[in-house]
Amino acid sequence: MNNELQIGLLTKRSLKNGDLHPGLYWFRLLVYILLKIIVGTTFLRTNKDITDDITMKMMYFVLCYVVILAISAVPFLIVMRPVFLKEISNGLIDTGQYVIATFIGMIPGVLVISLVTSLMIVYMPDVNGFGIFFVTTSLVLMNAESFMYMMSTFTDEHVTATAMAAAFFGTFLICCGFLLQKSFCDHLIPDYWIWMNYLAFHTYAQRAYIYTHLDGVDGNKTDEAIAKHLLQEIDMDDVDIGVELGVLTGYMFTVF
Repeated sequence: MNNELQIGLLTKRSLKNGDLHPGLYWFRLLVYILLKIIVGTTFLRTNKDITDDITMKMMYFVLCYVVILAISAVPFLIVMRPVFLKEISNGLIDTGQYVIATFIGMIPGVLVISLVTSLMIVYMPDVNGFGIFFVTTSLVLMNAESFMYMMSTFTDEHVTATAMAAAFFGTFLICCGFLLQKSFCDHLIPDYWIWMNYLAFHTYAQRAYIYTHLDGVDGNKTDEAIAKHLLQEIDMDDVDIGVELGVLTGYMFTVF
């Protein structure tokens, strides 16, 4: 069987698995929608008392939840693992083609979740930069999914894989630079954990989220000055969106 045909058949099966196991994407989509309704109505744009620093905290929460909920896919990934191992051992499929097909099969579900999340979070609480928010959310979810696939290869135990993923994600969220800032000359993150700031894909996602929103503040001079001050305060005044998205893309391919 040629490579293209094998990738096509495996991609079709991967997409079908997504339908057969609704918890893999579609139940999560429902949970995302319910949560975004709560977030959107809580931080609704009509509430003029919500300032940009509050909006930053909301975006950090959205990032946390979008990533953490990806852990729910672990049981389904582990269930599919024996089939993959059996087919590999029997010489029915090649690992490379399987990886490519699985990656392609992830894309539709991720894009749907990212689109719904971006529409609700950008337009209900009035966050700036829909395009960047959508692309960043898509890359974040692809990274989270890739990370879950990696975790599912380490063990056959659902609980163990879930605990491992939660430990990594929890550490990433602590060290990603929102709770404690990092700068080249002076940083609050302890030296012995600073490497985790670079390792966490959350770092690059939340920098893209927050910078895009604050850089897009367009009102009176006071609002713009406050936004600029906030960027300096959290050490994000020199963010390059292209670099952040590029790192997320490279991270995704490396992990997967």
